[in-house]
Amino acid sequence: MFPKINIFKIIRSHFSTLVRYETQKASWTDWLTFLILPLSITAFTIWKGFRFSNESVSLFIAILSILAGFSLNLLAIVFGYKDKIKRTISENEPLKSVYLKEIHHNISFSIINSLFCILFLLLTKINFDFGCITTLFNICLHFITMFFIIFYGLTILMILKRMSILFSTDTY
Repeated sequence: MFPKINIFKIIRSHFSTLVRYETQKASWTDWLTFLILPLSITAFTIWKGFRFSNESVSLFIAILSILAGFSLNLLAIVFGYKDKIKRTISENEPLKSVYLKEIHHNISFSIINSLFCILFLLLTKINFDFGCITTLFNICLHFITMFFIIFYGLTILMILKRMSILFSTDTY
């Protein structure tokens, strides 16, 4: 497609971090946490009739914009201190060196995810008219938007945990 804006490698890299450290095989608990949990919460909230109001759209866009900016700064900080961090990691802490690489993938993905969240939030406020399938389309749009927001929140929590491990003096 367009090689300069192709984001699929970033997405693939993020999902490749959802593995067990010891075996390098898929971690089912990670997939449950990052796929099944958000899908379940989203399905429940949409089934209960949740829809984004104009105020909530504005609030989420503001929050996501700020967090995306912080994520860009964090990515620059991690990149800038990459060599210094590598030197401080001892041979007894192999998990920290793995997290250094994975945090880069996770932060990059979270920035992309926040952009998708903002895009879908904006789409929820457009009055689409597709005749008899308009309601179904709007429900699907709210579902996708809610899923991306929950997924984003969980990704941020994973990044925070990994940053904590990376910069802590104790090993986990």
